[in-house]
Amino acid sequence: MKAPLPGLVFRRLTRADVPAADRLREFAGWNQTPRDWEGYLEFEPEGCLAVELDGRVVGTATTIT
Repeated sequence: MKAPLPGLVFRRLTRADVPAADRLREFAGWNQTPRDWEGYLEFEPEGCLAVELDGRVVGTATTIT
């Protein structure tokens, strides 16, 4: 997938990304917990995405069927 902005990298979210996802959650005021992120990864790993900029997770998206 071609990134819309130079330097953005789209990839699968991993368990190692849960702390970064939780920091984004805290910043944005979302209600997920680290256990929620882990559950998404267990249930639909292909539907969990991370967006990186300069090696840092700056966005996430999850889809669950």
